Amino acid sequence: MEAQLKHITISEAEASKENALWVVNSSNPRGIVHLNTRDGMGNSVAVSITTTWIPLDLTTQATKHAIISSPEFRKLVTMGLLKVVSPESAILFMESADAQKEAQRVYNRLSEMDANEVRYDAPQQVKDTMAEKSNSEVSAFSRNVANSTDLDEDQVMSMVRGNASIMSKADFLYVANNTQHAKVKTFCMENL
Repeated sequence: MEAQLKHITISEAEASKENALWVVNSSNPRGIVHLNTRDGMGNSVAVSITTTWIPLDLTTQATKHAIISSPEFRKLVTMGLLKVVSPESAILFMESADAQKEAQRVYNRLSEMDANEVRYDAPQQVKDTMAEKSNSEVSAFSRNVANSTDLDEDQVMSMVRGNASIMSKADFLYVANNTQHAKVKTFCMENL
C-alpha cells in the first residue's frame, strides 16, 4: 500500500522541529512555481518548485525560516499553488520505488541545467532553437541591463519594468538567463 501525503498548515510547519520544508507543486495548469526570499545576509534567493507529483524539500534551495517567513511563499500556499506536507508523510512517501525513480528524474533534469538557465519544460530542440534565435535578436538595452554590475536589483527591476512593453521574447529570455537578480529573473520568466 502506497503512503499518503498529509497536508499541513504553514503554522504546523513552523512549529515542527524538522529542518526540512516539504511541499507539493499543485499548480493548475501545471507549471514550475518560482518564489523569491531573502537569505540571512539580506540577499535575494530564487526558489523553484518544479513540475512533479512527488513532494520536494525546499531547504535544498533556502533555509526553512527564510521560506516560511516569505510573504510570497504564504501567498502561493494560500492560492493553492503549493501544498505544505508533513515531513513524516513526505519521507514515507519517498520510500516507494516510483517516488525514488521520479526523484532521480527530477534531480537529473535539474542538475543538467546551468544555474543561469531559464527553467521551463520544453524539448531540447526547442530550447536550442530559442537560444540561437534569441542571441541574434537581443537588444542592446537587454544586454546592458542583464550584464550590469553597478546596478542593484531594484534599479534593474525598475528599468526592465519600464521597458517591458518594448522588449521582445528574446530580450526577456536573455535577461532571465544572464541577470544575477532573482526578482528580475522571475519577472522575465513570467513574460516569456
